[in-house]
Amino acid sequence: MKNTLDVVIVNWNAGPLLRECLRSILTANRMEFDLSRVVIVDNGSSDGSVADLQDINLPIALILNSDNKGLQPRVTGGQKTVKLITSFF
Repeated sequence: MKNTLDVVIVNWNAGPLLRECLRSILTANRMEFDLSRVVIVDNGSSDGSVADLQDINLPIALILNSDNKGLQPRVTGGQKTVKLITSFF
């Protein structure tokens, strides 16, 4: 049985960079693991960067926040939604 992987991405007005990151995850070699889901924690973006992600064929879960509280509180919030054994930053 393969290990599973959850990815947490904190986003704030990343626009095209977020889509590029998701495409990279989509095309990654997954011989050693199964991708469980990609959690995108939005930090109050105003650029529409989390809109219309349906065309990216990944198991995406969105956590939408209305304001920007900084990186660490959002990372912690994202970590609470996944089965965490080890985390890398």
